[in-house]
Amino acid sequence: MITMSTATIPPCLLHFHIFKNGGSTLDWILRRNFGDAFREVHGPNAESTLVEEDIELILKEDPSSIAFSSHHFRFPIDRLSRVFPIVLLRHPLDRIASIFEQERRAGLVDSYTGLADWVHRCLEERPYVLCDTQTSFLARGGVYYEPPNEIDLSTARTRIEALDFVGVVDEYDASMVSLEHQLRPWWPSFDARYFPQNRSDRDPSLDARLAILEKLLGNELFRRLQRNNLYDARLVEYARSKLHQKLEETAGAHSTIEDFAARCATLR
Repeated sequence: MITMSTATIPPCLLHFHIFKNGGSTLDWILRRNFGDAFREVHGPNAESTLVEEDIELILKEDPSSIAFSSHHFRFPIDRLSRVFPIVLLRHPLDRIASIFEQERRAGLVDSYTGLADWVHRCLEERPYVLCDTQTSFLARGGVYYEPPNEIDLSTARTRIEALDFVGVVDEYDASMVSLEHQLRPWWPSFDARYFPQNRSDRDPSLDARLAILEKLLGNELFRRLQRNNLYDARLVEYARSKLHQKLEETAGAHSTIEDFAARCATLR
């Protein structure tokens, strides 16, 4: 079991688990480190949201747990003290094939419906599924009554700026190196090595995956998705720049990333 520093009072870790953003792997890491002190939290139904007051009550009712994860956690949480929010962001178009596969496995997509047909239908009937979803999540608590705007992007960036940690899915190793470093004052032995969880076998290169997606969707539909995810794309690049800044503040970060990859290989 993980060791805890006695130098300072540790915070409660709150994983804001955004759908199809590598969160299952992060939950696996948290469970591996904290065991029974890790807890997944759910609202009463799939569409539930757990806002600041709900999270505060959860923490009070379960003081023995260290880490909590939920698809239903929502910002803002400005009044909560001694919490460490964890957020992973992902290139918006890279999420699309994963969401499609998840809905198909869940029986929500007709077996004869292809990816392009599904994307077209979502854009017409459920734009909140594919359009600037992460900006909406951070700025509006996931409420999608109209497309996000520049004010929402600014709000989302402000929320990211206030976080001690934000990860980027296509730089998962670098993100986990940063997370280890951020948690070290409280848990010196925190180990973010991982097996990818709930992930299909796809090309490891983000550029290659996006090229495949464009080929499957066709140029026109692909460009439409790009236009509908301009804020998310900017938000992810902002998060990426913050991640790199955190790594630069860590002595030997780049060699540490290489070491981390080798450490992960020992799990396999």
